[in-house]
Amino acid sequence: MDSPTLNILVKAPATGLALFLACVFILYKIVKKRPGEHGTLPPGPRPWPLLGNLHQLGDLPHQSLAALAKKYGPVMFLRLGSIPTVVVSSPAMAKEFLKTHDRLFADRPTVSARIYLAYDGKDVAYASYGDYWRQMKKLCTLELLTRNSIVKETFRLHAPGPLLVPHQSTQSCNVGGYHIPTRTRLFVNIWAIGRDESIWDDPYHFKPERFIGKNIDFRGQHYELLPFGTARRGCPGIPMGLLVTELTLAQLIHCFHWTVEGEVNMHEMYGLTVPGKFPISARPSWRLTSKFPG
Repeated sequence: MDSPTLNILVKAPATGLALFLACVFILYKIVKKRPGEHGTLPPGPRPWPLLGNLHQLGDLPHQSLAALAKKYGPVMFLRLGSIPTVVVSSPAMAKEFLKTHDRLFADRPTVSARIYLAYDGKDVAYASYGDYWRQMKKLCTLELLTRNSIVKETFRLHAPGPLLVPHQSTQSCNVGGYHIPTRTRLFVNIWAIGRDESIWDDPYHFKPERFIGKNIDFRGQHYELLPFGTARRGCPGIPMGLLVTELTLAQLIHCFHWTVEGEVNMHEMYGLTVPGKFPISARPSWRLTSKFPG
């Protein structure tokens, strides 16, 4: 039976949905226009309303972003939800953001890792840029240590964090001819830089000899190798981390013979760091005994 009341009830859900989508579209246009009103934003893929570019990150964001950078260039603008984000994928632009405009990108965004793993930004890595962070950094002592080619090549291929700890701009600025809005998050894709064929010969293969005779280190002076970041927000724990790692590795190699069971699968799994997707099964056997000659 047809009636005016029944027609209104049937049309109401469709009308409500149409109004909701219209509001979302208008809001999207307003938000999209605002950051670039003072200049040209870097190129990047078109974001979806509300979702932004989150759907393009996939399970391995550093690899997805490296693929997008081949299309859009070494400075790329994305929206992660409603958050403006810049992804840098070349040494030259990493230097622009992290050295030339170091002070503007010295802050840290509020992310889950900062809240739950860094005591709500109380450690030196995730602390907001300011007096508290300066005091924390003074507690850390930096010493220069000798670096060998194997360590450098390992960090080139398997950096502790492929996108570094994110930075955040404290005010708007122009970098590389592009307008960067205030509170824009910055990711430096060192995974992509470490595999850039214009910088490295045969970049997907482990070749420590590439560093022999070359003055390239990872303390933050060479932007093609930045496993620990650089400038104001470079990691102050490099000496301690390397000492612990080198001591542990030396003991494992010196004291044991190792036999790998099965094939080694190098597929990655994304997280705060990038561990292997599948565990490696290795069986140790004693190389040294408690008996000494003499």
